[in-house]
Amino acid sequence: SVADLFPQIIWDGTGVPTLYRLFRAADAWVQKKHKARLLWGAPLMRSKVASVEEFFERLREGIDAHGEGRAMWIVGLGKPWDHWTVVDRISGRTVWFFDSWGMKHYRFDSFTLDKTKAGDKKGQKIMIDAHQTFLLRLGGL
Repeated sequence: SVADLFPQIIWDGTGVPTLYRLFRAADAWVQKKHKARLLWGAPLMRSKVASVEEFFERLREGIDAHGEGRAMWIVGLGKPWDHWTVVDRISGRTVWFFDSWGMKHYRFDSFTLDKTKAGDKKGQKIMIDAHQTFLLRLGGL
């Protein structure tokens, strides 16, 4: 069961298959407790994203299409963090996060889609794994 994953998942992280299990469990809970649905998908999984700007524009469109507070994205980050984070707002060229590591907001130019430009050294950026990006939104029963 998903409950068996805790607390190890908090310390060691998880992969895509486990996220799917968590999404299904969260949807069941939302249905039971709130008479609503937690709808989710990976619309970028098989898409080619040409630039960081295009990536964040796709995320902005997903959030805006469902109304404020009704949609957000889980985004996989690679080097230097190898971390999942939540994007809940994009304003201009700034991305706002709801994040366990305390990320608040970053400019688009802090990120890259190029593995050779990602890392924790001076001048390197945060790697976005566009294919490990999930849209979650609130829906009716």
